[in-house]
Amino acid sequence: MAVKQIVFRSRISVLLMILIAGVLMFGSIAVFRSGDSVEMGVFIGVFVFVMLLLSGIRYAISEATLSLHIWFIRVMRINIKSIRSIERSYNPLSSPAASLKRLGVTFTKNAHSSYILISPVDEEQFIAQLKLINPYIDINIPEKKDDWNLLDWDV
Repeated sequence: MAVKQIVFRSRISVLLMILIAGVLMFGSIAVFRSGDSVEMGVFIGVFVFVMLLLSGIRYAISEATLSLHIWFIRVMRINIKSIRSIERSYNPLSSPAASLKRLGVTFTKNAHSSYILISPVDEEQFIAQLKLINPYIDINIPEKKDDWNLLDWDV
């Protein structure tokens, strides 16, 4: 019997893409001033590579496991029964999330508390699926619109 797997892609933030492009652009101003086509090619290649990485982020729920994937590579597995809480976060730390509007997931791994930031597109369905497996997850996501939610845009 095949195990049913539900896959959620990462939310992709236009603002984050602009921010990454800006950082890469600022760091390579000299490249564009020099007009060196090889250096420009490297810059464009790095930018495309980063965008491809971000567009390939997926979160898969199967049985009692939450798996984080970047394209075909499984980056991490979390036992859903070990998840203690989920809360809203706009923390810009590096994480498998292509958006700054994130969910902070606190879980226990090897008797230590761990934390990861993710950004599934359909948060409500994602959380509902996790709660089906572990109804004891503490959810702390305010219902109100906050300052980061500009005109209901994703940051």
